Amino acid sequence: MIGIPSYSWTVKIPTMRSLLTDLGALYARSDGYMLHDEAGNTEISLAREAIVRRFLDSDCTDLVFIDDD
Repeated sequence: MIGIPSYSWTVKIPTMRSLLTDLGALYARSDGYMLHDEAGNTEISLAREAIVRRFLDSDCTDLVFIDDD
């Protein structure tokens, strides 16, 4: 699972470019992924907690956080 917390509801272009490159590599290897964003939360710790809860409720085996910048 890839989790992106973002208060501003935006992602910088270099971040998006990197994410798309990595998703392309996952696809080429036939690896599955889930992408979960937690946007608009003013408390980063609560945003990350929401992402972790979603991860724990999923069947994903790994969690990577990517900041929006």
